[in-house]
Amino acid sequence: RRFRQRMERLRLKHEETKYVKLTNNLQKEVQDDITAKSMTYAASVGLNMIVAPLSFGCFMYFFAGGVFDYFFGEEFSSRTTGGTDIKRVIVAVISGVVMLFIEMTLFVIRT
Repeated sequence: RRFRQRMERLRLKHEETKYVKLTNNLQKEVQDDITAKSMTYAASVGLNMIVAPLSFGCFMYFFAGGVFDYFFGEEFSSRTTGGTDIKRVIVAVISGVVMLFIEMTLFVIRT
């Protein structure tokens, strides 16, 4: 019984030694390309500067009518059939610009 245990242990040790010799010349850690990382970061920041104001502006455009009706009543709303409500467009543009300033502030804080 001891002989079998010892043979098994020696066989495992031999396999481990072969494995270490086989993988000895491999690099442990691959160096990442720093320019690829910086370009990815710059692209994500630039894309975020474009997408965040547009999405928040669209969000505010669709919900500005309800907000105006809630705070100012139905008579403030100047919706016409087939036309565009100018107040909603103005709120969307202003909120998009505000979001752009928030994104720029966050960019300055992160760097």
